[in-house]
Amino acid sequence: MGYGVDTERAELEVVGIVCAPCVMAIETALKEIPGVIDESVNAVTAKAVIDYDPSIVTVDKLIQTIRNTGVMLRKSRKPRKPHGLTGKGVVASIKLSKRMMTTIR
Repeated sequence: MGYGVDTERAELEVVGIVCAPCVMAIETALKEIPGVIDESVNAVTAKAVIDYDPSIVTVDKLIQTIRNTGVMLRKSRKPRKPHGLTGKGVVASIKLSKRMMTTIR
């Protein structure tokens, strides 16, 4: 970010969201958390991507907030940085990410 804030990105696989009100409920809940800088929830890709300040909020808090909306999710063990990857790097990143997905209950 432009202000020298160290941010991290959580990419969460949300399970069972099929409508715009579900997306809006999750995004609204995330926006209310101090330390969340940006969020995007997509029902088609079943992904929630959250940029946050780790000195203010934890991934566990993000997960609990989404769970409180009634949605199940999965979380990557390590954050991925897709920027700048092309060709074989993209394929390797996707394969690695698929192996690292863990169901959170």
